[in-house]
Amino acid sequence: MRRMIEMLSTDVKANYLKNGGNRCIYCDSEEIWSEHIRHDDELWTLTHCERCEKLWKDLYKLSGVEEYHADEEE
Repeated sequence: MRRMIEMLSTDVKANYLKNGGNRCIYCDSEEIWSEHIRHDDELWTLTHCERCEKLWKDLYKLSGVEEYHADEEE
């Protein structure tokens, strides 16, 4: 059986980003989790929904840089 690919609309993607990526883009559940960040040509992670069992790929961009001092850790 061939699985249908569900295309995400521009509005769905924009809403997901606006709300901080804290809810499933398919069923609106808060029961989501992400794997470790991967890197090849881009930074990304697979995000999973526990309720509807769908997966999607979150993409990341570098937004800044700060100095790091190990002795300042909380």
